[in-house]
Amino acid sequence: MSLKTLLVMLALVVMLTGCASPPPALPDTPQRRELMERMFAKSTIMLSFKELDARSATVPGEPQRQLSADEALASHKQQMNVDLPAAYWEQRRANLAQLIDARAKGEAIGLAAYKQKYFEQLSLAPTPMLAALANAPRMDALAEFPLVLPNDHQLSYFYLMTVADETFWEIEQFYQHMADLDAQYGVCALYPDCYRPDFRTAKPQAPRSD
Repeated sequence: MSLKTLLVMLALVVMLTGCASPPPALPDTPQRRELMERMFAKSTIMLSFKELDARSATVPGEPQRQLSADEALASHKQQMNVDLPAAYWEQRRANLAQLIDARAKGEAIGLAAYKQKYFEQLSLAPTPMLAALANAPRMDALAEFPLVLPNDHQLSYFYLMTVADETFWEIEQFYQHMADLDAQYGVCALYPDCYRPDFRTAKPQAPRSD
């Protein structure tokens, strides 16, 4: 067999393998569902949530993962340390509340999508593998882990991108509203880290006429 023929055959094998359908999911029994839930609680994203919450509870000055509008406003007031009218702070709180609400909704959508894809991967694994991983203190320390979740990092990236996609418009609107608010009350003359229009949010201006 010539080298050219061998390369063609290898290419066909790769193409056929890439086009093959994934194996069917195993039956969704209560036992398997309970094992999957326990594994999901130890997933990369859920562990990162726990780590952030633990740090904010034990490390002084560490920001909380979830703040209320009042907590965020109080933090801003302390950091800015400027004298501004009550109307300014009321509007700033309203803007923060909208952003926090949008972020919470985006994270909920992202987490639901992440969990669905995570469970789709787990549904292909035999029950003994799920049990071994669910009972392990560290799933990634077992040889079964890359077999059951070969794309763990991609799933985490999928979560982050889903949240970013769901909240992008609201974040842009928040920055625009805050830039307008700070400009209205002359905040940039009092606080150097004010919100300023940048290339994403600046409103178009008519060219000057000489």
